[in-house]
Amino acid sequence: MLNQPLVADAPAEQLRLALCLGEQIVTQFVASKLHLDHELFKVLANARPHLGKMISVAAVVDSAGAINQRDKTFAFKVHLGSFTQELIEGKFDCNWYDLLIAIITHRKSPVPPVDKLNQWLQPRSPELATIVDKVLGAIGFVQAPRLSVTD
Repeated sequence: MLNQPLVADAPAEQLRLALCLGEQIVTQFVASKLHLDHELFKVLANARPHLGKMISVAAVVDSAGAINQRDKTFAFKVHLGSFTQELIEGKFDCNWYDLLIAIITHRKSPVPPVDKLNQWLQPRSPELATIVDKVLGAIGFVQAPRLSVTD
């Protein structure tokens, strides 16, 4: 699957497909710095540097799978530093509102910061919940009824 012509030269897409399986061993491998002598893990090791791009795209893609022209240059690394590595390591106890601030700042619309305790009580929190669902879905935490951030 990861060597199909449409994704063979798209490492971020290879990561997205592999992580969507929701397999713990794949997620742990991507989070690590290991290199294994197996075709799947060779592909994933080569794609690993593109994890930030994959998660950044997941955060800004719309429900139809399109990316607005202004969002094509969005990158978490620019705004949130080590966010993608912490995310893939399962460190979810963070201020998710910083995601929304990063995206909105990239779009040149100011958003005041809020603390972690109040992040879900803001006027834009429903938008934030949708973004968090997309980001978590990108690393294999697929939305399910009553298990989604938006529920």
